[in-house]
Amino acid sequence: VDVAEIRSKLQKMETLEREVELLRRQKVASEEVAAMGAKERQGSTGLWEWIAGTPAGQ
Repeated sequence: VDVAEIRSKLQKMETLEREVELLRRQKVASEEVAAMGAKERQGSTGLWEWIAGTPAGQ
């Protein structure tokens, strides 16, 4: 096994690890945006119920 070959594989592995970490961060950010959107939709429904005089959940 050549040292240069091992170094090359190690560099590829480090690159893959950085890419995986980036994807994890993007996933977390995407989930946070989705959760905020769900809360906004839920909140706006409550607002329209209040305007219409309908009790929440009916």
